[in-house]
Amino acid sequence: MSARRVAQQQVVARYVTETDQSRHRSLSGGFLYSRHRPHATLKFMKLVILYRPASEHATAVQTFLRDFKYQHGSSKVELVDADTREGIATASLYDLMNLPAILALRDDGSALQVWQGEMLPLMDEVAAYAVGQS
Repeated sequence: MSARRVAQQQVVARYVTETDQSRHRSLSGGFLYSRHRPHATLKFMKLVILYRPASEHATAVQTFLRDFKYQHGSSKVELVDADTREGIATASLYDLMNLPAILALRDDGSALQVWQGEMLPLMDEVAAYAVGQS
């Protein structure tokens, strides 16, 4: 083995040891990597877009959704009308005050990220939460 490779392994081993020692105090340090693969798993996510179809933002939301599906190929984006019973319940459950709203949800229904208001997020930012969808 080359000296450079040995030095890299020592740095990784030192980081893993320090991270293992501090893991009991805080789990917010990011991913913990071993030599072969990360010790993290990606969970299935669901994207929900809550909006009013008869509003001035409807065209922007529909364009965002069309372009998002085209660029990222995600078909698991749910479009919810805010004036329906389901839309009112969703807005109440997640304390949504501004529309349109985009929610990245875990499969158990807990919110990972919520974007609200006229300024829609970047598609790549939303796509980061849609990893694992088909």
